[in-house]
Amino acid sequence: EAMIFLNGKIHLFTKEWISKSVTHYTVNPNVFVQQPAEKIESFKTDFVVTDASYFDKKLYLVGYTKNTEVFLSIFGETEPGIFFNQKPVKYYIGSSLSVGQIEGISVNEDGIYISGEEFKSPLGKVKQSLYFIPREKLR
Repeated sequence: EAMIFLNGKIHLFTKEWISKSVTHYTVNPNVFVQQPAEKIESFKTDFVVTDASYFDKKLYLVGYTKNTEVFLSIFGETEPGIFFNQKPVKYYIGSSLSVGQIEGISVNEDGIYISGEEFKSPLGKVKQSLYFIPREKLR
């Protein structure tokens, strides 16, 4: 569902509805024949992961639950390319009913950019949006 490029490898992060977990795999982009993804680690996020970003030795994962709750989890890199050895900092972003269906994240020195797709429900419709969280607002 999500991927980053780090240390010469493509890092893949799964979207797991039943377990509400994420599994981290890597593949080598320099291998041009079919190759299996290498399982690295797993973590129970309690939401489905929809995108990932890496910045300053941190992995940022966004996603949501079936109950429309939207979350951001920030994992520290404990060794090169390893993130799930420690508990992340987890933020509740809001409900998809107000912020949309969150599907994208990008992080840089200024802060965090989060994108939301249009979200329709029997309770109404939320238009697509782009949100910005300044770095100094994260605690």
